[in-house]
Amino acid sequence: MAFITPLMLGMWPAPILADQMLCTSSGILIESSSHENISEACNAVKSAADFFQTAGLSMPSNILIRLEHEASSQTTDGHEIGHYNALLHTIVINDFRTTTSQSKQPPPELWAIDSLPYWQSYIVHELAHAAIHADCDQNCPSRAVDEYIAAVAQISVLPAEYRSTLLNSYPNLKAWENINDVTEIYYAFDPHKFAIKSYKHYKQQTDHKAFIRFMLAPH
Repeated sequence: MAFITPLMLGMWPAPILADQMLCTSSGILIESSSHENISEACNAVKSAADFFQTAGLSMPSNILIRLEHEASSQTTDGHEIGHYNALLHTIVINDFRTTTSQSKQPPPELWAIDSLPYWQSYIVHELAHAAIHADCDQNCPSRAVDEYIAAVAQISVLPAEYRSTLLNSYPNLKAWENINDVTEIYYAFDPHKFAIKSYKHYKQQTDHKAFIRFMLAPH
């Protein structure tokens, strides 16, 4: 007979209800009406926690990630597959099956969400928004800074081969030359290129934690 130790319990998500699971290392609750992708979502949470540690961000507490089985405008709220509601401390995102069924023809940049790593990276993106808002109180950064950090988190957690394929799709797109070039106007114009430029810029920094502190400090 095998014995389950407390350490072993900490390695796996702990079931609460049939359609809910608590990611034990973070305290993030995952909920799915279709019972799908809960474990994959917990793995995304772990990837986010690993990146947050390198960037000096704290994992937000009391966050619910709700995976939707039916696509709707309320789920995406103008975003690609989901969004973070700061008032309700909830990330609402289409589950993987719903996302792929709604996916259109992949663009040349390969941003189409046609695999679990890409889908999981969007959870990390929204968790980064939650982490930023959990710490900023009344002095939250601009949307451009918010999206910069979320994009960096999203690309950073992709498996190396996925990240390389994505970056190689933009061989001539350079990093931001100056932090003042990071604007909401550029983000609205092309959020995908905004993300690539942000990631390339972030990788040029020698002290990532200090840089993120600078980005989040009131200016």
